[in-house]
Amino acid sequence: MPEQGGQLHDLLRAWARGICALEAATELLIRAGLAGPTHPWVCRAPEPAGGRGVAWIDFAAVSAYVGPMSPPERRVLLFAASLSDVDAAPAVRLGDLTRVGPRRMELLIAALRHAGGQRDAWQERARAGG
Repeated sequence: MPEQGGQLHDLLRAWARGICALEAATELLIRAGLAGPTHPWVCRAPEPAGGRGVAWIDFAAVSAYVGPMSPPERRVLLFAASLSDVDAAPAVRLGDLTRVGPRRMELLIAALRHAGGQRDAWQERARAGG
């Protein structure tokens, strides 16, 4: 699992860097366990010789994959896609987000705060015990 928690996540964060909404949506999926190498919305380009490679999340395609997911996972994924502000990303019904459970709710709140420009939202969550 080093790939999942290490280099891949670093590549995803590098791809999203500089756009608060994209950073927030990407970090949400990483922290929710929904940005691993087996997730079909996580994409990778072949690594160039001597390069680190590139990874990204295809937020516009996530709706094609939510059918077999558990309801809480589906809600988090759709929220992240909607938050990403990527064209053609699926929208989320805000009322559905009230049923994600306390841990995921904290992640959603941190992501929303980050998307709004509060880049230390994840650190505040960690200090609060999340």
